[in-house]
Amino acid sequence: MHHRSRLGLIALAATAGLACLALPLLPPGAAGGGAASGSEPPLPGVFVGAFTWKDPDPAFGGLSGIELTQDGLGFVTVSDRGTTFSGRLTRNAAGAVTAAVTTPAQALHALSGAELSGLHADAEGIALDPGGGVWISFEQFARVDLYDTPGSRARPGPRAPAFRRLEDNGALEALAIDAQGRLVTLAEEPLDGRTDTPVWRLEGNQWREAFSITRDRSWKPVGADFGSDGRLYLLERAFWPPFGFQSRVRSFDPGSTGTRPDPGRPILASRVGEFDNLEGLATWTDARGDIRLTMVSDDNFLSLQRTQLIDYRLPRDE
Repeated sequence: MHHRSRLGLIALAATAGLACLALPLLPPGAAGGGAASGSEPPLPGVFVGAFTWKDPDPAFGGLSGIELTQDGLGFVTVSDRGTTFSGRLTRNAAGAVTAAVTTPAQALHALSGAELSGLHADAEGIALDPGGGVWISFEQFARVDLYDTPGSRARPGPRAPAFRRLEDNGALEALAIDAQGRLVTLAEEPLDGRTDTPVWRLEGNQWREAFSITRDRSWKPVGADFGSDGRLYLLERAFWPPFGFQSRVRSFDPGSTGTRPDPGRPILASRVGEFDNLEGLATWTDARGDIRLTMVSDDNFLSLQRTQLIDYRLPRDE
């Protein structure tokens, strides 16, 4: 969320008191809460905890992507100013984050070795390659590049012609890697006026549209990861001035081959203003075998926003 319109965020800041009072409210037709209304079944996502993450490093903030180790404790995050942070989390018995310790920040570099800056540094998604290295997607000058380590020079990945047609401030936000080591990515804004969202998969040395998902004009795809069940979990965000942000997660079968966009399976939906601007999603599996979802918020380097880590659990019996 590097160059988002500041008008909406200013409105949010100016009405922070109203937002606090309006947490249970939803815009007309918006899904919300941990359960659906009426006769619809409850959503399976169970809220575990929310942690406000503070770090003295002046570069800390703007976190748009996160990856976790299989135990949910080791992490690497990327900010939309081209900086990565790594470290370890502490969790309580329920699995909620209670502390985060980071190593010194590392700036991303171009192929030339120069530090990324300006629009070139607008990193949004991150995925750990099983062969080693870190893949990072960029919203401006849309691309997905590989880094041997977060501080190494970029190794440019294949470029898809479709990426050049994406909006500058709405390109590649979500990035994930499946069990076969194949990358998938999604754009935040529609492609060429389409009413669905294509899911691109890197097959060999070429990006191909693997399938597409239904799109709601109020919701933007911002983060993704594959679960241990093989499904693609997608974090989406909506912004409702002056009340705040709302988040939801759907999951999809990556083997979908239908000609119609996949509506996916609803997993969770927050209340408006319940959390900050969640943009990154990572999955891990606990000792019981339940899939866990950990999400991180982008505070846009604004004092009235927060960097949060939000945890949900998907019980196996749901």
